[in-house]
Formats: sequence, structure tokens, C-alpha cells
Amino acid sequence: MYMSNWDNDTLSFKGENFYNYNSFGISTSTDGIVISFSSNFVNEGFMYIWNNDVHTTFEGPESGIINNGVITFEETPPTMSPLLGTGCTEFDYGDQITFDVSVPFNQTLYFRPDLQRLQLNFTGPPLPGNNIVLRGFSATYSRPISVDYYPETTDPGLFSYAYNNVTGILNYMTPGGTFIFDIGTGFNESIFDLSKPGTITLGLLNVAQTVPSNCPADPHITNGNLLPCGEPGSLPDPVTVVSSYYQYNITEVLSYYSTTASDRLPSTATNVSYYIPSLSIPPPSTTTVSYDDFLETLLISYYATPLTYMGLTNVPFIRSTYYTLIAFPSPYTTTLTTDSMTVSGVVSFYTTSDSFNSFTASSTSYFTKTKNVTTTVTEYPMGTIYPTSWISKLVSGTSTTTYSTSIETYVVKTQS
Repeated sequence: MYMSNWDNDTLSFKGENFYNYNSFGISTSTDGIVISFSSNFVNEGFMYIWNNDVHTTFEGPESGIINNGVITFEETPPTMSPLLGTGCTEFDYGDQITFDVSVPFNQTLYFRPDLQRLQLNFTGPPLPGNNIVLRGFSATYSRPISVDYYPETTDPGLFSYAYNNVTGILNYMTPGGTFIFDIGTGFNESIFDLSKPGTITLGLLNVAQTVPSNCPADPHITNGNLLPCGEPGSLPDPVTVVSSYYQYNITEVLSYYSTTASDRLPSTATNVSYYIPSLSIPPPSTTTVSYDDFLETLLISYYATPLTYMGLTNVPFIRSTYYTLIAFPSPYTTTLTTDSMTVSGVVSFYTTSDSFNSFTASSTSYFTKTKNVTTTVTEYPMGTIYPTSWISKLVSGTSTTTYSTSIETYVVKTQS
């Protein structure tokens, strides 16, 4: 934003809230400039104030002007509101400027080294937690620093100082309080001058101080002139992230667009889009494994379950479940022959278990046959001898009883 007025009048720019995030410039050849905002005064970019007169008013709320960028004054205002922030305020021309450090103050103040006639004045009582950084001291001009909070006195012996050449901190002790300044390193403290009550004059530096790193040049200023219009900031290019998803891909696209935030300021917002392919659940399938005399069949079924992936919730992923199907061998027939008798049977299978495992067992059923009982008795001249002992046994379903004597063995067979 660029404002200009070349009529013989005061240029006023006032309101409640002011926010600058890019580049703001104002210039005039009139009697003065008044820039004043009562509620919020925030600079995050570059501000350039040009006036060919010293009548410049630059005011913010009582809480202070927040400057995290760079504010440049071609003509220095006579007074400044409290300054807060990590930025830098630059002064190019002027006679005298006064800062009130009885309120919170945190800012880097840069004075052009050849600006010899500018007098720095600080009013108190100073807050001990303030951070007042002064830069722009030269090797050709010794700049005085004045304070005006102290009881009326003409005794220079009531003023003293302490300077740390490692930290660059200067403590200027007055009857009304201690003013703490960060003036940088390289000064010869033995030549500091306290002869004027309320003023400390620093000696020359061997090497002039350079521009602080937090006070870069405004890119919209060339040859001391502010370019009326800077290039608008362009939106970032979209960003695409691709992650594999089965035989497909899930694509995440981050795109940017301009919008208006809750504070009515332009803002860049992000839109995230996802492209997720459709998945089909496979049909159930089986696989069979053979173990000796029985078969084990696995039934595999599939289902979808939601998981978190690429920052997304409820992305479907396919999972499977296995079920064991037992397939028994087919029944078959068999025969059993013993002692000249032959019978047929059927071998079938069933599932049983013990305390450890389940397993397949078999059962054989025979088709019964009946055969007459045969008893053999041999006649001898001395008479008939009958069996005196017997042994019984069960062999594969056939009951056999053997009778024995000392002369001959008789076998009686009974089919069960």
C-alpha cells in the first residue's frame, strides 16, 4: 500500500487497528504527517515514512507499537510511542527524538552513522526489564545519550556508568534510576564523558557499526524512493503426495487459496484433497492340505476394516480370516480271514479328541456270519477222553476256544 499527498496540508492516516504484513509507504511534502492507531498497531513487514518536514506524528496505543519488521523514517518524529517486538526502527534524518522507557520497551533503534545532529533522549523512570538496543555509532562522531528523569542537580558526581565490553551493555546510573542500554562492543569506556549532568557521551569507535541483521533494507525502495506498487505475493504451488494403496495409489493434494481471516485481513489458506480408489473385497477361497489319511481344508474369507493412513481415518484395508474344514476320507470295505472263515467289513472315519488335540479316528464294522459249532471227540479203546482244559481268545471279531488234553486238541469256533 502506498499513500501520497503533495498539497499544502497535513496528511492524516488514523484509525483503531493497523496491520502491515508486506510493504506500506507514505510520503508528503506538506506541513506534516499524522499516523495514529488507538487499539492495535502492528508491523510485520516494511514501513517507509517520508516527509520533508520534521512534523511527523507516529502514535500507537498505550500498550505500544508492535514492530517485528522494519520501520524507516526519513524525517525523525520528535517523540515516539513505546516500541515492542523483535524488529528494527531506522532513523535517517532529524534533530532530536525522545523515547519513553518508563513503560515496556523492546526494540532495536538504528541511527544512520552520518546523522550527527540527532540527539537521543530517554525519559524515565526506566523499567529494569526493558531491552533498548542502540546501533549506528560511528568512528567519526561521538553520539551523546541524554536522560531526563532525575532530581534537579548540577553535580556530575551523582552520575556514573558501568560498561561491559563483552556483552555491550551500558548501565547509566542517575539519581532517579539506572538506564540500561545495549550499545554493542568496541567502545573505550575510559573516554566516556559525564561532565554534563544527565548526559553520557560515548567515545569514537575504531570501526563504525554496521546495519543490524534485523534491519534489512526494504526491497521496494530504490535510490531512496519507494516504488509505488510492489509485486503481490503469489500463492505457493500445489503439493502432491502419492502413497501406494494395494495395486493403486492414494493421492493427497495440498492447494492454496486466498481468503479473509477473522480479523478481516487477507490470509493464505490450505485446502487438502484426497483421491482414494475404490476397493472390491475378494470372494472367499479354499486351499487343501493332505496329512496322511485325512485332508485339512482352509476356508479364507475377506472383509474390510478402517485404519488410519496418510493422516486419514477410516481408510478401508482388506483383512482375511481362516477357517479349518475337516474332510474325512471316504469309507471303504475290507475283509478279515481267520481260521478258514472270511467276513466283510466297512472302515469309516470320525473326529475325536484328547486333552491336547483333535484328530481323526477310524471304526470298522463287520458283517456277521454264523458257522455251526464243531466238536471233535475221539474214541479210544479205554473209553472216551474229554477235554480237561481250555484257552479262550478273541481274534479280529472271531471267538475261538481251544480245548486241550494230553492226547489231542479240539477247536470250537464261534463267529461273533
